[in-house]
Amino acid sequence: MSKDESTHSFESSHHVVEIIKNKLHNGKKINQILLSSNMNYAVTLSVEDESICEWQFNNVLFEPLHLISIADLFEDITEEPDISLEAIANNKLIVMKRPHEFSESLSMKFNDIPTMKKIQIQLCPDVLNEDPQSCAFTNYGDLAVNVAATFFNEFHDTIFMFYSKDLHDHCWMSKKSINCGILGEIRACYLTSNEKLFILDLCGLLTQWNLNTLKFENQYQLEWNRTWMTDALQKQLYIFNNSFTLLAVCFQTPDHLFIAVYLTENATLLSQCKKKNLTYLNFISSDEGERILLFFDTITEIRDPYYLDHVIKEPNLCEKFSVELNNKIDVQKADLYLIKNERIYSVLEECILVQEFSKQQWIKFLRRKLEDYNEIRPLLSKSQIEIFLQEILSENISKKDNEFINNEFKDKEVEKTYNGFLVKWEVKTKDRESFVLRAFKKCNSNLEQWDQVGEEREIHPEHLEPGQYKFVYRCKLLDNEDLAMITVIGLLVWTVWQKKEIRLRYYKGFPFTSKYLKDKDYKNRYITGTMKKESEYGQSKFIMKKPFITRLLKNILDHRENLLPPPDFDAIIPYYKELRMNKSYPFEELLDDYIEDKITLILYGHQLLRSLLNNKSYSMAENLYKQCMKINIEEEKINFLTNIKLLEIISFSLVDLSQKFPDILKEFLSYTSFTIIPSESEDLVIGNFSSSHLQNHRKYSQPFKISFINNTFNFYQKIKFPSLKFLTSR
Repeated sequence: MSKDESTHSFESSHHVVEIIKNKLHNGKKINQILLSSNMNYAVTLSVEDESICEWQFNNVLFEPLHLISIADLFEDITEEPDISLEAIANNKLIVMKRPHEFSESLSMKFNDIPTMKKIQIQLCPDVLNEDPQSCAFTNYGDLAVNVAATFFNEFHDTIFMFYSKDLHDHCWMSKKSINCGILGEIRACYLTSNEKLFILDLCGLLTQWNLNTLKFENQYQLEWNRTWMTDALQKQLYIFNNSFTLLAVCFQTPDHLFIAVYLTENATLLSQCKKKNLTYLNFISSDEGERILLFFDTITEIRDPYYLDHVIKEPNLCEKFSVELNNKIDVQKADLYLIKNERIYSVLEECILVQEFSKQQWIKFLRRKLEDYNEIRPLLSKSQIEIFLQEILSENISKKDNEFINNEFKDKEVEKTYNGFLVKWEVKTKDRESFVLRAFKKCNSNLEQWDQVGEEREIHPEHLEPGQYKFVYRCKLLDNEDLAMITVIGLLVWTVWQKKEIRLRYYKGFPFTSKYLKDKDYKNRYITGTMKKESEYGQSKFIMKKPFITRLLKNILDHRENLLPPPDFDAIIPYYKELRMNKSYPFEELLDDYIEDKITLILYGHQLLRSLLNNKSYSMAENLYKQCMKINIEEEKINFLTNIKLLEIISFSLVDLSQKFPDILKEFLSYTSFTIIPSESEDLVIGNFSSSHLQNHRKYSQPFKISFINNTFNFYQKIKFPSLKFLTSR
């Protein structure tokens, strides 16, 4: 394809994006753009021109490679074909689909763009009921196709796998298939571009599997009703944020749109809403400004995934943000926009303009241009703490000794400021041992005005022996604008969001360097059997040296989930009434906040309750039990499914309840027997399925795999040689 002589370059904050002026699609409107999973290839579709075009992206250039007529791909093309792009692989294979003219089934075409040849996929015709419904490519170029198939006179939702090594002479044979369940029991199957398989049953139970390993990953319970059971699903979307800590689920019927956001850590429902006529949605991932973008025909809604009711409506979001990134670009006439992986793709003058943006640019636009001053809700990110600790370990004080870390507050008088978009922190040395911590929030009405949050806090613990160490060594502002702090007792994270005052949000690094606490700690740990002799105590001390930072980092990384591991509850609980800082008790406040906040209680409630019972802190354990019951009773009709996880915390400690809190146990049993029976919850009851399929194997390492040839052979063997069972038993 020849290139037009006219070229333009647009400079962004990251690189120069060169636009080549080609009159592609004969100057006709571009209706769809589809990106490969590695973001190196794109395909555009023009319905008016009846053509598709392949593009290749090489860091700074998006250039067209091939222009193909749709008529060359579909022999029976009509004058106005209803064509859409379904999937594109990293190796330039594409899938297109269109409805049949006289039926509701779909027709799919599989093509190799470089050679412009069709790929024939081979499925057993005797088992197929209709054309493929959906498909997706893996990062390795394998293809998964969702087809309704017949096995032993029953219709099954089936995934056929086509592996790249089996593609020969433009003929592709499937050698493995996955039986997802009987049609009618399974509401929908969906294949995502990030190699996930989602299966939805009639009870609203959504199961997530890894398409490569075929292993179970998670289950999410939807607040299902009869509308979603009976109406046709026109659209279903499953979008993860960049850190895979959140999952947004979207279902659309002809008259309803349902959107829900879940924590992937334990499948907790964070928020949900109902709308109409969604075009598509995506995440902009940044801990301090993470948002879900809902694209409708005439407007874009920017919603907080932790609280979907918080919404900002913007009719020209992409145009305004593009201009903010580079005011030299005229994007008013763009045909199409797509925001994905911190890039804006604009189809402009028959070209594709790619603009990368950083999280700082997005936050600045969100706060200043869209005037979104909503509080920051994301939980603490393990990756950010990892970066903070790695930065400390990578520094050398001197060539002779790299054991000790650099102390930012070693001078007598030091004052440091850590500025965010909404929160500003000040850390100031008061004397050799004490530090003063202040926090400020930006005033909504005045961008330059900072209002102090609550009272300042003196953060040197009064129980520490004076003169041994400076308490604070290093600080770092996290993306959610909390303040991380390395001290002589370990890692502290401070926040202002929950109580509108300075509160301790996280602690890890026990035990403390105090003789009084050492003696008491040794006795407690000796009694519980966690420490056999006093010498073990010396090995577990946290001192401000790099080897101990390394150990702290290892403990955090050993936690398999994306979020931070639970705080050191066993360190805090025995002493929370004695660890005082300037007439306040931050460790007691931390425990109270973890019990009061529903999300942290769901995430860490099991570990906290176990620690409370082990340390005989029965008063606070009783508060935890009562809070679980209180939330369930007050929010029964609002977040029933989410609150069930709080009841699980109680159900796993029934023995302790019966022994120590019989009244709470009586209330729990009475409440649960009351809530499970009513008709409002009938849709949540999961019935017995008649077949062996994925939903019956929540913790099963491999889903129910079925190969048509193997299963047919096994079935034939059982019929032909029925006596084998008898011989085997002998």
